[in-house]
Amino acid sequence: MKKKAKKKTAVTAAGGYCGFKVKGRFIYDSSGGEFIMRGVNKMAVWLDPDGDASFGEIAKTGANAVRIVWTIKDGTIDGLDTVITNCVKRKMTPIIEIHDFTGEWGAKVFKTATDYWTAPEMVAVIKKHEKYLIINYGNEIGSDKVSGAEFRKRYSAAVVKMRRSGIRVPVMIDAASWGTGMDYIYNNWKYLVSKDPLKNLIFSIHMWWNDGDEKRVKDAVRKAAKLKIPLVVGEFAAAGIDNKGVICYGTIIKECDTAKTGWLAWEWGPGNLHGSMMDMTKNNRFNTLWGWAKEVCLDSPYSIRNTAIRVKNI
Repeated sequence: MKKKAKKKTAVTAAGGYCGFKVKGRFIYDSSGGEFIMRGVNKMAVWLDPDGDASFGEIAKTGANAVRIVWTIKDGTIDGLDTVITNCVKRKMTPIIEIHDFTGEWGAKVFKTATDYWTAPEMVAVIKKHEKYLIINYGNEIGSDKVSGAEFRKRYSAAVVKMRRSGIRVPVMIDAASWGTGMDYIYNNWKYLVSKDPLKNLIFSIHMWWNDGDEKRVKDAVRKAAKLKIPLVVGEFAAAGIDNKGVICYGTIIKECDTAKTGWLAWEWGPGNLHGSMMDMTKNNRFNTLWGWAKEVCLDSPYSIRNTAIRVKNI
């Protein structure tokens, strides 16, 4: 009688993997060192596609990470390979995200995004850089109308497909409600981690909370730490869209320092169409950092320069 072949595992084994790994609420590099993100966002795909003009300037702050804005529509996979390489050359961890679906939701959105990440040529690039790479699945997918059940369903299915394709790096998931809905993280993070065969997920809140409420910031960071959520503040500035309101950026970086929570300021600039307050520099140069951006990068005791620790083996 012919023996049945053993069923192949649906998920790539973690054996031999030497990239970032989430344990509890913290991220660790391949040497076992704790990695706490301290960096900025850069709209590379539109303004500096290979990152060559930006990353050297950003590196002067001491940043240990750059969240690289990319799109399926405007970028190429070869271009993404190049921009990742250039970021790593500057000793900063690349966090790649696709910006095509901000505020959008549904089966088509997740199929398109998942197909992009799991395409063989993309998986090859991810594997090439997996020692020092983090994937942010998609920027601010979903409005405030997304249900918790839908959030769990769509993201759990996407993560399983990514793992089956051989992707082992941490996958960062933005909150819905354009990245600002902390309840999506509180209520769903445990479920999503349980569905990830590699238990290698990070959750990102975008603090575009321009009501000047310091307590709201403190409560979010402290509650996430208490619940042991692997949280990152993925975007914030000093004001919201059209320069409106007040964002408590000083409280954000102070609370994150106390809680050992990562953060990434928005955005190195220039070129923000939704408000000049979001431009951290005047002309992409380190020496034109100004106001709030100079504070979070250099001057505050909780700044990038004063708190960032780079991965040793990058």
